[in-house]
Amino acid sequence: EDSQRGSRGAQASSRGPGGLLLLIPLTLGVGKVSPLYFPQLKSVLTFPQSVGIVGGRPGASLFFVGHQDSNLLYLDPHEAQAGAALPAGAASYFCSMARLMPCTSMDPSVAIGFYCSSQADFDDLCTR
Repeated sequence: EDSQRGSRGAQASSRGPGGLLLLIPLTLGVGKVSPLYFPQLKSVLTFPQSVGIVGGRPGASLFFVGHQDSNLLYLDPHEAQAGAALPAGAASYFCSMARLMPCTSMDPSVAIGFYCSSQADFDDLCTR
């Protein structure tokens, strides 16, 4: 059994390392986001490693993917829909419309996400 376990480990390592999904939970104020954070939040969304920000507004969870001026571009993961037959209905599980929300309406509890596919990606993220 030990020899089998060792060979599986060798097989996994021969494939090379996988990517890194980094989720950073933050609280950006008390009750509301401090306006001091708005420029940094908008900047983070432009990083090539950014996968977006999970957050919302009071009573609603949203996925922020970009910005336009002082608004955040978001997708609502809670669009109610009937069950779909797969694979033909798989397209219905994706948001077809992005929406805008003022930065000032954002809830202060968020998680910022990054995906680094390599060590070079991670090193680049750390320098930003």
